[in-house]
Amino acid sequence: MSFGSETTKNTTKGTTSTQLPGWLTSGAKSAANSALDFYKTPFQPYTDTRVAGFNDTQKNAFSGIADWAGTPQEDMGRVVDETGKLGSISDYINPYIEQSLQPGIKDIDRAAATERARIGDMAGNSNAFGDARHGVLEGTADSNRVEAIGDLSYGAHADAYNSAMGLRSGDLNRFTSDRDKELQNRWQQLAGLLSAGTLQQGNKQAQLDTKYEGYQAAQQSEYDKLAALMSVLNGVPYGTTTKSKTKSKEKTPDNTLASILGAAAGSIPV
Repeated sequence: MSFGSETTKNTTKGTTSTQLPGWLTSGAKSAANSALDFYKTPFQPYTDTRVAGFNDTQKNAFSGIADWAGTPQEDMGRVVDETGKLGSISDYINPYIEQSLQPGIKDIDRAAATERARIGDMAGNSNAFGDARHGVLEGTADSNRVEAIGDLSYGAHADAYNSAMGLRSGDLNRFTSDRDKELQNRWQQLAGLLSAGTLQQGNKQAQLDTKYEGYQAAQQSEYDKLAALMSVLNGVPYGTTTKSKTKSKEKTPDNTLASILGAAAGSIPV
């Protein structure tokens, strides 16, 4: 037993520190370095063509449309216009109309001669041949002959004119119809060129899109690899190691003498 001394004993407090496995530390450093490399890499723009331009087929169609739109349309005019495509009206009139009138004129002349003979016979029978009354009747007969010939000629020429105008109207309708068909066929050709050119352009655009998608995939590939590495590092379980360190030494004083003295003091009567 010692009096007034103190006892020293060592006390240890444990502290836990987590230490990653070496393979995990190496992987994390590799991922960090890769991320830093990506960060330092300058922007890589896409330098190839992205949009398919107009092809030769489309350009030909555009040129054809422009030419067609810039060409003045032919004016067929009216049926009676002689300065247009139909030409002169006389070209449509029967050139033998005068010859066709001769039989009718001969019939009128024969009828007129018969009438003059009748007038002469009538004047002779009444002893008025050669007098004023006879002359008036013959004059009337001649006037009727001229009028009949005029009516015949007018009717023949009117019919010829109406026939000519009918023929001209038919030609005008045919020319107009032919022109409309020509315009329609031309437009169908241009529309076909446009359609074919659009298909070619779409095919070219699909090729360009595929190439661009490949570029995007290549740009994303390294990031995907880094993400996969991080996923592996985060998802693989690992343990920890614990290390203990001595924090301090605790000294305990020896109070044996004080206890004895205290007990003795308590037994002394007051």
